[in-house]
Amino acid sequence: MKIAIPSRGTSPDSAPDDRFGRAPFFAVIDTESGEFSTIENAAADASGGVGPQAVGLLSRLNIKVVIAGRIGGNALVALKEAGIEVVEQEMNGTVRGICESYSSSLK
Repeated sequence: MKIAIPSRGTSPDSAPDDRFGRAPFFAVIDTESGEFSTIENAAADASGGVGPQAVGLLSRLNIKVVIAGRIGGNALVALKEAGIEVVEQEMNGTVRGICESYSSSLK
């Protein structure tokens, strides 16, 4: 299963970004293979509609879960319509730590 976490950088040790649509990157982690990658959020600097644009990007990557601190109303609707589960939580530590915490909660 692929999960996405808004990130401020491209490393697994990057700090998560509290914002969803305005995050410069998304960390993408496959919880089954452990593969880690990041994708640039091209919509981050757009004047509007960034949340739904980010959802479109994640949907094309077959993301199943988004873990984020803050998600706007339009993005929440788009995530629901795309069938992507949303986990809203405090975004402390690193994207690796958040992913590991989420993965261990599944066991």
